[in-house]
Amino acid sequence: FLKASIMGLFLFSLAVAFAGFIGILSNKSHRCKNVYHLIKITGIISALLGTIAFLLAAVSLSTSVLWHDACEMSKIVTSDFEPFLGDKIAPGANACFNDTNLAIAL
Repeated sequence: FLKASIMGLFLFSLAVAFAGFIGILSNKSHRCKNVYHLIKITGIISALLGTIAFLLAAVSLSTSVLWHDACEMSKIVTSDFEPFLGDKIAPGANACFNDTNLAIAL
């Protein structure tokens, strides 16, 4: 679904650019002065699509960075708590997480 929506956005942007190109070419002839408004509409739609694309890119980049960092942090924490809790508390936390006896760990 994501690939189809990205392809649809790309094709819509291509159609808008093509409509603007037609507006520019037909503006040179004296018969088609009404197509001049097509250039204005194309500019507005292009600005909106550009803004939406940048917002989607920012959201997806932020989400992927946070998701990746959360996964890496959970891997580090679950392997050893000492860098995060210190050398006095970490053996107890490691023992609880690894299902070993606290009396042996401490």
